[in-house]
Amino acid sequence: MKKSILTITLTFFVLVFLTPSINFSQTYPNLEEVKDLYPKTSEDYKGMVACNIGDGDDHDELIVDFGSNGLWIHNAAAYTSWAQISGNDPDYIIAAKLAGIDYEIVADFGSLGLWHWNYTTFPGLWTKISNGNAQSILAVDDDWDGYDEIYADFGTSGTWRWDWTDGWTKVSNGNPSASFKSDFWTIGYEEAAFDYGSSGIWIVYFDNITPGVYYWDRLNKSDVDDDIASADLGITGGSAEDFVVDFGSSGLWIKESDWGSWGRINKHSAYDIKRVRNEGASDYELLVMFDVGGLWWWNWNGSYPGEWVQISHNRPEHDGWGGGFCEPFDPNGKTEANNDEEVAVDFGSNGLWLWDWTTDNWTKLHTWDPKHMLRADYYNDGKDVTLIVDFEAYGLYMYDGYMDAWAKLHDLSPDN
Repeated sequence: MKKSILTITLTFFVLVFLTPSINFSQTYPNLEEVKDLYPKTSEDYKGMVACNIGDGDDHDELIVDFGSNGLWIHNAAAYTSWAQISGNDPDYIIAAKLAGIDYEIVADFGSLGLWHWNYTTFPGLWTKISNGNAQSILAVDDDWDGYDEIYADFGTSGTWRWDWTDGWTKVSNGNPSASFKSDFWTIGYEEAAFDYGSSGIWIVYFDNITPGVYYWDRLNKSDVDDDIASADLGITGGSAEDFVVDFGSSGLWIKESDWGSWGRINKHSAYDIKRVRNEGASDYELLVMFDVGGLWWWNWNGSYPGEWVQISHNRPEHDGWGGGFCEPFDPNGKTEANNDEEVAVDFGSNGLWLWDWTTDNWTKLHTWDPKHMLRADYYNDGKDVTLIVDFEAYGLYMYDGYMDAWAKLHDLSPDN
């Protein structure tokens, strides 16, 4: 069981529980809360996911929101096989392991509530878990039982946690501006992290020995900018995740895992951050896009501020809400032994490019401008050698890194 450094103090009640909730105008989740939450969820977007639903073929399936045309699934084992699993248009979807080894889909259908879908036989089974319209959700295994719990931000109704066995528990009256998954403390014992604005970033986790008992811990006391990421950067030598936080005019900082110190890695504010694994090692590096100065790669070299390498003088395109600037995947994973990742980068009107750290080389993948991207394992070998790309008016495509070939999956573009 974790030992809390900070319990729920009076200060927290004043700053979070008694603070008026923040009202959101957008219907989609906040910009930074989507990053790296799930194995195959695209950057800053919850309109399509790739995961193994347990249909017996062990390949990733692609689940796509086609707006008014409903929610559809594409079977990786049969490249042209599409089937509708819901005629309703979700606000967003995620993948989570709620009750077994396979993934299920959790979807927010607006006024219709929050639902989860699991595959048994086609077309699968939808089960409602809440009548509420959640502004955002995330999945974490915070009680070490091997299954994901769902955290949902219901706006003025507060932040709630849903467990397959225990149902709903209200954990805060506060309405966070961003939420994300972390593994900051004990390895494999995940936490839900929330940005509560001027009261800072807080993490919450449940006691796996005493049911119903949970703890809040605060990471900082300052308001942060948009960008927050969680990754094992190799700083402390363990496998727990460090926090990368953009404090705006104060620059880019790292909170070392397991309650380590804060260290600044750049005096400039970042426009966007993505964790990558370019060196094939167990830990991650960062790709950082600044307002000026192009695209930079960061690696921990043993001391602050770490190592910075500019990999492009050109600035990637960021399509605002729902549009990420890059997506790591492993197109040569079936022929390369060191398990490093390459990165697909959106350079807007200059097209889609692939960066390979091993060769320090850029390769143009396509002349079109992508809107959304996500990686997938279509060969069932643990390698994400394929890249799913939404080219908007041109439709939905798949790049097969093993075959070095493009295939059109659908004429429609996923819902934005």
